[in-house]
Amino acid sequence: MLVDMELEVMEPDTDLNGHMNHVQYIYYLEQARHTWYKGIGMPVKKLIEEDRIGTVVVHLETDFKKEARLGDKLIIHTTLAHVGTKSFTLQQEIINEQKETIAEASIISVMFDLSARKAIPVCQEIRDAQKSSN
Repeated sequence: MLVDMELEVMEPDTDLNGHMNHVQYIYYLEQARHTWYKGIGMPVKKLIEEDRIGTVVVHLETDFKKEARLGDKLIIHTTLAHVGTKSFTLQQEIINEQKETIAEASIISVMFDLSARKAIPVCQEIRDAQKSSN
């Protein structure tokens, strides 16, 4: 399932070079993942407070292709690429208004029991999202 998030590069997100700092890319990708969770019917607040489960990033790989500058309007595409037993992989792409790829990321996360502090099987909402992607 593909979920999009739109945003604009703000002044605090830029560095002395006049472009978006690499740390902000990671932050924006995280925001887009939360939007993806909500889009598949898996709101993070409910997971944490009621179900006592969460997700933990165990691997993040990012390729920066082009700079983003102050005022640029960006779209982050997030899609489920793979589901394993306890982990899943999301692919993300940040594009600008000209449809140019700004950055690409691959994030592997594990489902995590917040009480037991250990990995658990991937939840049904993510498995269902995999089915809707095929």
